[in-house]
Order: sequence, then structure tokens, then C-alpha cells
Amino acid sequence: ALGSAPGAAAFFSTYETMKRTISKAAGSEHWTHHSAASACGEVAACMIRVPTSVLTQNMQVGRYASLTEAVTTTYRRGGLMGFY
Repeated sequence: ALGSAPGAAAFFSTYETMKRTISKAAGSEHWTHHSAASACGEVAACMIRVPTSVLTQNMQVGRYASLTEAVTTTYRRGGLMGFY
């Protein structure tokens, strides 16, 4: 649940921005613009949701005792890609 609100915020802000940008570039609005904007929004949301899910799952199975330990160890072992 830690990444739920930030993930939703990333989705909707990206979706709305891309919807306007795509529609403006095309000169009209079409359902495919909403689909493309939604796909962009989902990518942005996943950039937040996936790392929080990785940390949560590793903590639930007892791999780490604290969030600080989970973040530092994950980063030390895999860099930013360790969270994905």
C-alpha cells in the first residue's frame, strides 16, 4: 500500500498530460489517444509500484528486518535495477 497513492498520482498526471499532448499533435481526439495515454500512465505508475512491491515482498518473507535495511541492501546488491 506504500506505493498505491504515489503510483495512482503518477498514473493520472501522466495520463492527462499525454492525452492532451497526443490529441494536440493529432489535431483531434480519438479513442486510440486515450489508449496510448493510458499505456504511458501505467508505465509511470509501475516505476513506483514495482519497487515498493519488491521491498514489501522481501520484508514479508523475513529477508530484511527494517525498511532501511531493505532499501540499502537492495540498492547495494543491484543498484537501481535491483528494485525491478
